[in-house]
Amino acid sequence: MEAGRQASEAVGRFRKIEVGEKLEENFLPVKATQINPTEYKIEDIPQDAKWLVFSDHYNPGWRFKSGDSLNLPFYAMINGLYLPEKAEGATLYFLPQKEVGKGILVSAISLGLIILGLLYFRSRGKN
Repeated sequence: MEAGRQASEAVGRFRKIEVGEKLEENFLPVKATQINPTEYKIEDIPQDAKWLVFSDHYNPGWRFKSGDSLNLPFYAMINGLYLPEKAEGATLYFLPQKEVGKGILVSAISLGLIILGLLYFRSRGKN
């Protein structure tokens, strides 16, 4: 019975709104320029904005370059980042992409060493 009462109270806090109703009040547009699929330049952030919500599948790897940011799932499926105090001209980036870059570097170095080793043993075998 207690769980049913709590559920009724929780459901009672929700209300139906029409599409577009109060949208301008609650969500303010920003200008975002895609640099690449893992990086966006965010401009024209309103001074009183506290959150940046964007409709990409939720992943905790999204961050701001301008400072620490908290990334939380909005509606359990899209990204919502808490804006730093001075978020003007912020860059939004995908943190795990740095790990991909490191992996590519290690792979390139390994390939170079393998090629050098093969050339060394090949020249040694001809002597």
